[in-house]
Amino acid sequence: MRLVACVEQGNPGKKTMGRVECIKWPKPQIKNPEDVLIRIMYSSICGSDPHVLTGHFPTQLPKGLGHEMSGIVEELGPGATKNGLKVGDRVTGNFVKYCGTCYYCRNGLENLCSVTFDGFAPTQTEYVVWHEAQVHKIPDDVELMDAALTEPTAISLHMVEQAQVKIGSRVAISGAGGLGLLVLQLVRIYGASAVTVIEPCKEKRELAKTLGADFVIDPLNEDVTERAMELTQDLGYNAVFETSVSTQAAETSLAITGRAGHVVYCAKYPKDVRLSLHLYRDCYFGEKHIHGSLMNAYSYSRTVSLLPRLNLRALIQRVYTLEQCKEAYDDQLSGKFAKIVFECQPQ
Repeated sequence: MRLVACVEQGNPGKKTMGRVECIKWPKPQIKNPEDVLIRIMYSSICGSDPHVLTGHFPTQLPKGLGHEMSGIVEELGPGATKNGLKVGDRVTGNFVKYCGTCYYCRNGLENLCSVTFDGFAPTQTEYVVWHEAQVHKIPDDVELMDAALTEPTAISLHMVEQAQVKIGSRVAISGAGGLGLLVLQLVRIYGASAVTVIEPCKEKRELAKTLGADFVIDPLNEDVTERAMELTQDLGYNAVFETSVSTQAAETSLAITGRAGHVVYCAKYPKDVRLSLHLYRDCYFGEKHIHGSLMNAYSYSRTVSLLPRLNLRALIQRVYTLEQCKEAYDDQLSGKFAKIVFECQPQ
């Protein structure tokens, strides 16, 4: 089968870029009773995927890429019977199989499980084998291409719940990529009354407005903190989501968070990045809540139920075949597009 893989890694110190190719790879087989073989129809590129190419995630090569997908059940192991799955079902899923027995899994924090996080099967390919616990049926009124965005939607839902968004919340979103635009739609569902999106790309700002942003800020030509305070009458925001991976934006996000507000950092920043924290102003006097956010915790089933209420197709701005992977990753690295999706099967 075909697989999009990193075949050469770059050097972060020298700022060199690696190389991606569509290579031949053995088709996975069911080995365990609860395995599910899925024929992948669509797989989207995550903002973290290029980190493999840049060398920020050292790994053995070739390294298959991708973890966001939708597909069709092709074969079931004899024990994959707990969730009513059957051959032909349209499905999506969580790329991580958690252990279920460690401290974190037993305390509702399965996303922090350190036992089985590594070694996930790549999805920018034609087939994948997952445990049935990872697999979720897609609602009938959701198209397969749109369902490929389920995993980043689950991440976004976890972020929104961490920030305790509620009716009337003032919300700012730094970055209008896939995660930022998913957070935008979710906070609207939660009842946020005034949502500001901070994004340097004009086309992304326009897309954010069509998806419900009340205000947009261009950080290249406006003073973000000054404009944010103007929009919030000097109160700052109840919730700020930093999704851009910009270190400057990370500092600004904390600055525009209001007293007792929540700021959520979900992006994979370079490992040596530090955040300046003013203990008196931000913690003692401001009582701000600072969150890291890693994947999703027990929110996948609820995310799947939410899919019909979201405009996912608006985020998908480029669709490529697996053989067009070099062009797809060039577009991803350009920062111009919200989401890019691979069509993994011949149509």
